[in-house]
Amino acid sequence: GRAAAPTRESARADGDLGRLCRSEPGGQGVRAGLSRLAELLGRARLHSQRALDDGEFFPVFQPIVELRTGQLTGFELLARWRDPARGVVQPEEFIPQIEARGLSNRLTRALLEKAFASEALKNSSLRLAVNLSPVQLQNSGLPELIAGCAERGGFALERLTLEVTESALLQEPEHAREIALELKELQCR
Repeated sequence: GRAAAPTRESARADGDLGRLCRSEPGGQGVRAGLSRLAELLGRARLHSQRALDDGEFFPVFQPIVELRTGQLTGFELLARWRDPARGVVQPEEFIPQIEARGLSNRLTRALLEKAFASEALKNSSLRLAVNLSPVQLQNSGLPELIAGCAERGGFALERLTLEVTESALLQEPEHAREIALELKELQCR
């Protein structure tokens, strides 16, 4: 038998853009849906560039607590974007565009400078954990960027933990290893 036509909700849940486009009223199909998606992504790219220029990205500090003692040991740095028209935009909406446009280091610099200067971290021994993308681990300027931000903010790099995914190490393993060693020499964990 034939499968039932998908609803908007089931198409979204399945993540199947083609089925969603075909289920749209008006029946313009996949081509119209992909065209609309391309338009939205293009607009998001322009907005992310402008947002960096206008300082709309800000750090959010997620507490890290030692389970045995309940003591606060630090924070994980999370990126958020306060778009004047849309409000707070979640990272899954803007990180792919930031990476695709080669803006990861600009975003990292903006967030680290704000984080390192924050009152939550000044004059304390609290640690800061930062996620790095695979794209960033291929950039040989990353250690210098991090060191510069820390110096300007008066943040001791031995309090910084850099987190990377395994995929970051697999893309260009030797280059990623060199950058990781440079970051380790800066006392980052």
